[in-house]
Amino acid sequence: MLIRKLIIDALLILSIVGLLYTRYVDISLYGARPDLLLIFVTFIGLFEGKYHSIIFGFFGGLTIDIMSGSNLLGVNALMYTLIGYIAILPHKLFHIESVILSPIVIFIFYLIKAFIYMILAYIFFTTNSLAVYFNTIFMGEFIYTILISIPVFFIFKNIYSFMEKLKRYV
Repeated sequence: MLIRKLIIDALLILSIVGLLYTRYVDISLYGARPDLLLIFVTFIGLFEGKYHSIIFGFFGGLTIDIMSGSNLLGVNALMYTLIGYIAILPHKLFHIESVILSPIVIFIFYLIKAFIYMILAYIFFTTNSLAVYFNTIFMGEFIYTILISIPVFFIFKNIYSFMEKLKRYV
């Protein structure tokens, strides 16, 4: 059971990174790409509630670091690991059943990601790269991620519900 889950997660990470960083598939809109990994790490943290989102966030971030050709290996891994840890906390308080709440949750977690990015960029990068990120990329990616989170949450929630039903019968 655990091996199957790890294989599914590895395929999911590779497909997310493949959608974001290959030349053959371009889902960018005016240069902005949705942060699909943020959506999935948040979803896994909210619905699984275990340390699964931390591990998923770490390996997803590490894969993005490798595929993007970043100078610092591990910055995205650290950022998505922290997001995975923070995404576990609301699971203890409430369970999100409504897909309408997904943009609100993604809004909050995207702001958390921006805050973590600011801290890491201040430590590892120049202040010029921080200004370029927030002036050119942040708003487009922010809006695109929130808009795409609604159908992605809906699809992923239905798949998750189906998998939970299969677990009961198997």
